[in-house]
Amino acid sequence: LRATASYSHGFRAPSFNELYLPNFGNPNLQPEEATQSEVGLQYALAAQLFRLAAYRTDYENLIGGFPLQNVNSAQVKGLELSYTGNVAGTNLKASLTLQDPENQDTGQQLVRRAKEFGAFGASRAFGPFSIGGEVLASGPRYDNDVFTFQRVKVAGYAVVNLFARYNLTPDLSLGLRVDNLFDK
Repeated sequence: LRATASYSHGFRAPSFNELYLPNFGNPNLQPEEATQSEVGLQYALAAQLFRLAAYRTDYENLIGGFPLQNVNSAQVKGLELSYTGNVAGTNLKASLTLQDPENQDTGQQLVRRAKEFGAFGASRAFGPFSIGGEVLASGPRYDNDVFTFQRVKVAGYAVVNLFARYNLTPDLSLGLRVDNLFDK
């Protein structure tokens, strides 16, 4: 059992495209700053790893939306639960994030950030050959319509990806991957 804690402060300058791309950029964007803190617990048992973490990120001048603009004050608080392990020769990975991404100036959910999202994946090796798949899911979120700039709700989704790989040598493999199998 391991307890973890972290605290960080960082910034991100707007990219050239965010500043100057025609019909997209905003030359008045300010760099965004973020302060993040996280506490967590990890439990490892044989080939299994469980992780639970709570986090909070406070932003000043968060860059986002369309048209691009700075959000003066935003906060994302959340909880992440994940599992990585091997059960009966099958590698498994699962994660779930529940968060509250809030524009603190308006009290609204931040655009392009779902309140819940997660993933599940499984793979298995058969000698030099391995196969697997994953499901990536996201709850609904908000965005700005590119024509009216009005706030619109975007439905949640789930995407299924499949993959196969054949190891030709220890350093060379041949792979096939199908992303978004059901065109979601």
